[in-house]
Amino acid sequence: MPMDAAWNITVQWRGGAVLCKLLCFLKLLCMHASAHVVIVISLDRQHAILRPLHALSAHQRNRRMLAAAWVFSVVLATPQLFIFRLSKVKDVDFTQCATHGSFSQRWQETLYNMFHFITLYVFPLVVMVWCYSCILLHIQRQASVQKAGEWSLRRSGTDIIPKARMKTVKMSVVIVLSFVICWTPYYLLGVWYWFQPAVLDYTPEYIHHSLFVFGNLNSCLDPLIYGFYSPSFRAGLRQCCRGTHKGGRTRNLNQSPMHTKEVQQEEQEDEPGGMSGGGRTV
Repeated sequence: MPMDAAWNITVQWRGGAVLCKLLCFLKLLCMHASAHVVIVISLDRQHAILRPLHALSAHQRNRRMLAAAWVFSVVLATPQLFIFRLSKVKDVDFTQCATHGSFSQRWQETLYNMFHFITLYVFPLVVMVWCYSCILLHIQRQASVQKAGEWSLRRSGTDIIPKARMKTVKMSVVIVLSFVICWTPYYLLGVWYWFQPAVLDYTPEYIHHSLFVFGNLNSCLDPLIYGFYSPSFRAGLRQCCRGTHKGGRTRNLNQSPMHTKEVQQEEQEDEPGGMSGGGRTV
């Protein structure tokens, strides 16, 4: 981001050929990693809710999926190292980091951009919609079984739709919505430009940069969403807002022991399974 910001200020590229290739590679790598990690989270949530008895193997499975996500991200971003290069304008002291000369026909560049549009936006969105559709269908079926009087599933004391699972579903849906809201404007403008390049003539340059920065905010929102759905984080935030801080997990002076016990119970009940908890049941 600092190099990209400096590039926007200077307009022309002043970082040399190596940094030109490296910056374009890292930008696409971060975009792919963000999209693929969201896919991993969606698959993990689906597996945690549809197959809760496989919780013991969740940790190793998640490690493999995360490793695969990063490997695919590196592979898909590697072409940036070869197609971006320094382009100098004749008779003018102006140098730019661009793909000029890397594609013999414009349709080749459009095809390349559409490929990354599919892998960065369309494919993750399809996977997320499929995962959460399966989750909602599973919950609906379980609710139908409960209403039909299938009491045998409840004799063991296990709730059909545990509160932790519902909390996980809500959190994951919010993550998907943040992905869609943050990246849709940027890709819509990109598709418009790929098929109608004249759009640059009447679209201010700051709009392109603003939409790209807004899309990258998705990576910053995910930790905040995780924190918001964490009871301990909310309890600590309330204490911070009240101006009471004694270090560690201290209790507010005006907070009753009963309230503290309720918060601790909420942590145990609301802790979502999946990436951090191995998809455990409650």
